[in-house]
Amino acid sequence: VFLDPKVAVVVLVMMDDKLVLIKRGVVPHIGEWSFPGGYVDRGEPVEVAARREVKEETGLDVELTGLVNLYSTKGDPVILAVYSGQAVGGTMASGFDTQEVALFDPTDLPELAFERDKQILLDYGTLPR
Repeated sequence: VFLDPKVAVVVLVMMDDKLVLIKRGVVPHIGEWSFPGGYVDRGEPVEVAARREVKEETGLDVELTGLVNLYSTKGDPVILAVYSGQAVGGTMASGFDTQEVALFDPTDLPELAFERDKQILLDYGTLPR
């Protein structure tokens, strides 16, 4: 049996020169900080999913400003698309699957949930190489 990979998306959302992070309310890594995002629904354009997931998890409307990179790892069924974005409206509030939403200085971030998060920040240009 062959299973198709799952496609997920996260957005590095900037607001007032700060990075919007969510404290995860679902497994894996419940209670840890991460970028807002989630799975792309079948037939849904990836960019639409990115904006939808940010809205669901943070209450913010976001304008996508670029594609940071696409990530996949041997043995991991998830392909991750990472976008950069700018908050353009809405009201910051935790969604149904987030414990907290907060703004962080990009140079002073909490420990992040996933191993690849450091590479994502490097590719985005937030961390020094």
